[in-house]
Amino acid sequence: MDDLERRLALAQSTNPGIESGDASDGDPRAALRPGERMLSWFLGSRGSILFEITRDHVTAHSLPPRAVIEEQVQLFLGLWRQGGRTPETVLATARDELRGLLLGAAAGSTRPGTVFVVPDGILHRLPLAALDDGAGPLAGCDLLRVPSLRTLEQLRSRLGAGPESAGMMAIGCRGAPCTGAGARIHPLTGAPLPELTHAEWEARQVAALHAGATVLTGRDATEAALRTTDFAGVSLVHVAAHGYADADHPERSFIVLEPDCADAADDGLLLWREVAALDLDASLVVLAACRSADGSLAVG
Repeated sequence: MDDLERRLALAQSTNPGIESGDASDGDPRAALRPGERMLSWFLGSRGSILFEITRDHVTAHSLPPRAVIEEQVQLFLGLWRQGGRTPETVLATARDELRGLLLGAAAGSTRPGTVFVVPDGILHRLPLAALDDGAGPLAGCDLLRVPSLRTLEQLRSRLGAGPESAGMMAIGCRGAPCTGAGARIHPLTGAPLPELTHAEWEARQVAALHAGATVLTGRDATEAALRTTDFAGVSLVHVAAHGYADADHPERSFIVLEPDCADAADDGLLLWREVAALDLDASLVVLAACRSADGSLAVG
């Protein structure tokens, strides 16, 4: 949490419902533009807090203890991941209960617009958009996740005029096998890797928002292509691909790129150490993959 949030958390313990006034010089709240809001959670063993932040005010809402929230999040995710096997009425009830639990009194002040989300603990595993039923307090909100208010301030400072003017690269990996080869297989589990039929379309759609963006799809989106790509001036990277996280053995985690059919050594599985070796200094990298919030939760 930022220093501002820590101070408010300390004050909240003796002054429930504390609010602060306008942002002063050097206040990271200045990174929020008019009409934008931030929802930042702190989960504690005796009680939790939701910070509702705008340029003008910071309001701290009291929430139940961490254990209560964790139980409800796990229940909802279990039902949600079953897809059509969960009766809609059951899922709707769990969604409404969790939404009320997480938003608390802030639910009454929500309105359409850009909302930056700062999760804590198990909330990193929860896609907040899954709680939007189109009619509740999150309806009409563009939900964007950031690590902290200070991080948002630094990102916007680095991007300058805005993301539209930043150097951008979009990578879309369908994950198709080479011609004549069978389905691609997960190297550890042996399960087939299904093709992502809309990954390339997603990359092109994102790139269309940024003038001069570079797009890598199909056989241009291989490990060799990334190793030789000049990332100079690239501030934003969007990757639409399969991603697999191994919580027990993080070194086995990988992103599924396209295989190089002319080089058997290039299997198209980009491991974490290969990612670290890329000459990449982007302000923001987005991995658009199913369950990309898997892995161990760590503080820091």
